[in-house]
Amino acid sequence: MDISLLQRVDSLSPALFRRVQSEGATSVEREDADQQKQVVPERQSRSRTYSTELECALRNLAKGAAVGYGGRTAFALVAVALGKRRATVRGVLASTEHARWAAFLGSFLAIHNSVMRGKRKMSPSGEHFRGAIAGAVAGITSICFAPAHAKPQLALLLAVRAAEVAARSAAQRGVIPPVLADNADVKLMSAASAVVMSCWIFQPRALDASYLRFLNRQSGKDVRLLRAIAAAFDGDLSSKPGVLAALNDHRVAVSLQPLTLPPAHGCEHCNVLHLPAESCEGHLCTYLAAAWLRALPLYAPVHILPLLLFWPGLLLRKPGTVLPAALLKVSRSALFLASFCTSGFAILCASARLAQAAGVRSRRWHAQLGSALCGLTLFIEKPGRRLELALYTFTQALRCMPHPGSNDALRRFGSVPLFALASGVVSHHYVRHPGALRPSYAALLTRFLDTTGGTHRRLLS
Repeated sequence: MDISLLQRVDSLSPALFRRVQSEGATSVEREDADQQKQVVPERQSRSRTYSTELECALRNLAKGAAVGYGGRTAFALVAVALGKRRATVRGVLASTEHARWAAFLGSFLAIHNSVMRGKRKMSPSGEHFRGAIAGAVAGITSICFAPAHAKPQLALLLAVRAAEVAARSAAQRGVIPPVLADNADVKLMSAASAVVMSCWIFQPRALDASYLRFLNRQSGKDVRLLRAIAAAFDGDLSSKPGVLAALNDHRVAVSLQPLTLPPAHGCEHCNVLHLPAESCEGHLCTYLAAAWLRALPLYAPVHILPLLLFWPGLLLRKPGTVLPAALLKVSRSALFLASFCTSGFAILCASARLAQAAGVRSRRWHAQLGSALCGLTLFIEKPGRRLELALYTFTQALRCMPHPGSNDALRRFGSVPLFALASGVVSHHYVRHPGALRPSYAALLTRFLDTTGGTHRRLLS
């Protein structure tokens, strides 16, 4: 039969097209179809359909509450066991914060899957937006149960992921030009690095407190030295009171000579960053090696712990292959972070020296523009981790609010609508355009969200 004719019939009636296909099938194809029909009941027996809307809501509420409370409590107990949190086991189990996490995730799954089930008989036009409606309704309700301090972080985290999904969908449809889609993770990382690195040096209070502590620890530079660098770009070390005295206290503590103004030789910025007798290139090579050693303990659990938890048998069977591969991943990730920090200080030195060679005063915006080059170090990481690192850095860049009350305003007025919009976007693409989601996202959502509204994929176990 002519294929064009079948396509025209398909556009008129899908049921008629299936009937024509079945009548024209060969005997072999019929036998394969019969075998597939025998397999389907076995797959359906492993799942369970919701008999009523109430069962759908209760089962998903219990599943989400168990995951939310159990996961948050497990992390807290590990922190107590490692001595990173002062609390008793009884206090952790009875924490109201953990109960709020249970209510947040439980209400989200219950509302989302109940709406999916209730909207399964919508008209064709409404069916297209069923996932968006379910995600938005679940998001705007469940975010109210989350802990107050976590609402802005949840909203920003999901908003960034929703933007990624929408961008991937637009690229697949040809809406975004290929030049923007190519190496989009590195481009995003460069834009985020320009904000994060400049805030870290010049406006550290704009960064999230925990992320600021992470950068200070991984940089290996004293905070007094970083404040001196910012003062040198804003004018000179004497422009801000107490900066030079604090820097000299640090230099005396590490057995260095106090810095005098103007310096005997070299530019002021390089005298702050490293010894005048040491070249910028030599200092950066030494710093790169030290930063790599500092980053190794950070990434060792990231790559080795999942291997011990999920693939211990593979590790025992092939230790000579699996363990070197894991160590190579640790070394590669540590080299990325070390290069990221090293490139930041290299840009400070380069911008100061270029300004001195041009006979002009180095300004803050010189270093801020050059900080975008730090994002190029993402090419060191494996392709599978690049986008996740870029999205994480971009989320931190979005938190760099210039006004002190911006975070409070986001928490009070922006968290709920932003989270609802982002959850609607993610759910819509999960239902209608699953190819726009990364496999890791799709696998995670498949465990919890229903696309048909009637199939309970996994039990609580």
